[in-house]
Amino acid sequence: MAVRRQAGSLSYLGQRRLSSFFYCIDSVRRCAFVRAEPVLKRWLPFVLWLAFVATIIVFANRGQARAFLGWVNSLPLGDKAGHLFLIGVMAFLLNHALACRVFPIGPLRLLQGGLIIGVVMTLEEFSQLWFSSRTFDLGDLLANFLGVLLAELLMRARRR
Repeated sequence: MAVRRQAGSLSYLGQRRLSSFFYCIDSVRRCAFVRAEPVLKRWLPFVLWLAFVATIIVFANRGQARAFLGWVNSLPLGDKAGHLFLIGVMAFLLNHALACRVFPIGPLRLLQGGLIIGVVMTLEEFSQLWFSSRTFDLGDLLANFLGVLLAELLMRARRR
């Protein structure tokens, strides 16, 4: 018995190819969404925190930070605690976003997020030498490094 095809209809093989093509497109779309969701959940907190810290840095460079951060300086070691907290949280969030990737330096295996934040914040601290409204302070730099170190220890403890 011969199968009659109507004009414009697809053969069984053509229908199968077309349906598998749409299945592949749909599965790629679903996989891309599933893969994008954890990446967004990992990176969004870091990006928001980075924007917050960058805003503080810009206001400080313009000499306008004292208006809304003056209370921090009135506390004993408030400035240092602020550096430790802001930079520590930023390093922790970047380590989380990078999924705790490590960078081996000799026998040390440092987390990349902490290393990146440490380098960038060291450059930022030294850049204060060129702003009349800012003062370079080794204590701030030490507080930044201590924040990065605490973030590293917390992230390693969290991974266990």
